[in-house]
Amino acid sequence: MLTYLCRKCHHKLLSVLGRQRSRPQRWSSSASVGRISIAGQRLRGLSVVFYGSDEFSLETLKLLNRDFAGQTTGDQSIEPLITRLDVVLSSELNVIARFAAQHRLTAHRFPYELPADTYDIGVVSSFGHLIPKRAISACRLGMLNIHGSLLPRWRGAAPVNYAVLNADAITGITVMRIKPKKFDVGDIVCQMEYRIPDRITAKELKHLLAPIGAQLLWKCLLDLDNHLNNAKPQPNEGITYEWSTMTATDIDRRFRAFDGFIDVYTHWTDGTRVRLHDMVSPEVVSTLELDRLCGGREPSPGFVYYHKKRRIVCVQCAANTWSAFGSLAPKGHKQISAHQFNNGFIKRAVNPVVLGQQMT
Repeated sequence: MLTYLCRKCHHKLLSVLGRQRSRPQRWSSSASVGRISIAGQRLRGLSVVFYGSDEFSLETLKLLNRDFAGQTTGDQSIEPLITRLDVVLSSELNVIARFAAQHRLTAHRFPYELPADTYDIGVVSSFGHLIPKRAISACRLGMLNIHGSLLPRWRGAAPVNYAVLNADAITGITVMRIKPKKFDVGDIVCQMEYRIPDRITAKELKHLLAPIGAQLLWKCLLDLDNHLNNAKPQPNEGITYEWSTMTATDIDRRFRAFDGFIDVYTHWTDGTRVRLHDMVSPEVVSTLELDRLCGGREPSPGFVYYHKKRRIVCVQCAANTWSAFGSLAPKGHKQISAHQFNNGFIKRAVNPVVLGQQMT
């Protein structure tokens, strides 16, 4: 169920949710979720591993640490919900690393192989890396991700930026279960809507959404059994991919605007980030009769075709237009030619190849 929120009342919401923590929570579960009451044993809480990288994720880590450090409530009779809090870092120089060091939290550098039987649940917020399947499986209850949009809209990186760029009236926060090998496709645990104020920047909006995401995650943890048992698959409608909403001309403008300043990239079918280079003029690509060359297939936006004669990788965009690139740089690889990318990626993929993540 979606909760509607406007800018004027979001601080009131945070205050209300914060007070909920001060109420004693009763937990009874054979799966040992949250604070557990088992005859003859002491109450124990959640062992949490946190993945984050920026100011948006820092809000969640601060809230988790307040409980872990016993600072959430002045009632000393209420034990903290979180009894272990470790952090996985994407960099040792970001705000998460500094916070972990300041508060003496155990930190590990990604990729870190989580030990078995150590963590109850993982929490991921604005981390920027696919979490390995073994890490997800190592957490007894799996992992939750805090995403800055109302999934399935704006999957992938920079959801707040795309909401502003596309003049969305409403955005929000989604807490979802993480599935291996894919970005932002897991079951929805809970969501909250937020009306986007007029003339707001993406930076300002992200700042406003960060504490809402933290509190929504906390609300899920306080009633974790119920939320996990009632998680719902993402609906198919409303999914937004940039290949389907932008024409080749739109993408060409974006490429020329950002190339050399900000990486322009897409995601391969397994979620691997692929930087795009050497974009071919849309006017030239439009003369290649790519629809005919596809051999009777009916390509959809995101469909990938390698043009052997031109040695370019072509991707179908909105309005039956095509973008093409002369070289690409998959994450972990140097920049390679379209011919090399075809041999190393396209030929090895299940045909037909359709990119499932947005271009940014």
